[in-house]
Amino acid sequence: MLTEPEKRLPGDFTEKEIDEFIEKFSGKIVSLNISVLAIVTLESIKPLSFFASQAMVFFEPIVKAFFTARDYEKLYKILEDRVLLEKLIKKIEEKSDQ
Repeated sequence: MLTEPEKRLPGDFTEKEIDEFIEKFSGKIVSLNISVLAIVTLESIKPLSFFASQAMVFFEPIVKAFFTARDYEKLYKILEDRVLLEKLIKKIEEKSDQ
């Protein structure tokens, strides 16, 4: 029996990879107690999320000191997709409420 291939998202990531990254990243935000700052920042860049993601491409060589290349790529793909950006914000809110 053939199974349906997993849905691919921007950047050739699977939905599972993005969900795992959102889970990990939101957990880190909450553990650093910067949930409110992160949510306000993410909400404020929503209208310009594509441009923000492109700025991240520009600063990639510097930021790679803090992220793996693959995780960094996932983050800027999330920022350029408003649906994924909203998913990240909701996950941070959910974890900080716990």
